[in-house]
Formats: sequence, C-alpha cells, structure tokens
Amino acid sequence: MTRTSPAPTVAALVLAAAALASSPATADGALSEGLDRPETHLFAGPPRVTDRANVVFRFKTVPRHGSVFTCAIDDLPARSCASPYKVRVRPGTHTIRIRAKRDGVLEKGSAHWTWTYRPAED
Repeated sequence: MTRTSPAPTVAALVLAAAALASSPATADGALSEGLDRPETHLFAGPPRVTDRANVVFRFKTVPRHGSVFTCAIDDLPARSCASPYKVRVRPGTHTIRIRAKRDGVLEKGSAHWTWTYRPAED
C-alpha cells in the first residue's frame, strides 16, 4: 500500500506563495527587484583639473550601514577600499569607480569621478 501526503490546503498555498514572493532570490537564483540594493554616493574628490598627485575621495551608501566597497582606478583591478580613500596618480586623466556590496547584494552600477592631474610648472 502506497501512502501519499494529503493535498495542500488553499491557505497553505497562499502562505507559500507569499513567502516565495518576499524571498530575495527567485527559483533560478536571480535577485528579485524588491531588494534594498546599496547605492554609492561619491560626494567629494579633486577638482576636474588639479596640480596635486595625491587626492582623496569621500563616499557613503544608502542604506548607510553594512556596506563594503571596491575601488578601481582607470583600468586597474578593483580592490577593497573605505572612505576616505587616498590615491596617488601619475600625470594624465583618471577615473575612479566605486561599487558597494551589502548583505551579499551588489550595487547595480558604480559611482565614478574623472579628473586630470597636471603637475604645476616651475
């Protein structure tokens, strides 16, 4: 004799559907759109053109707490960073890209800042 489980009730199905809808991932592992993704706000950096090789960037995320950051200068690989982030560059035009991750959720894009370092002429 084969035993089968009783069919789920309508109430059980509704509760299961509600739990799945509020889940951070869909059945295929993709993130749902309802997540509170971090967003980096890059609010301070060098002027567009500067005569200083050493520059400092200040940034934060919304939501504010619990995020970790990676920073990439030009085409260099991204590395772990924190605000304030100090950088020394060679003459030329540069771009920094800062990206946040919070609770395993990666920011969709990245904050970026472009500036040119031109040494002062003596």
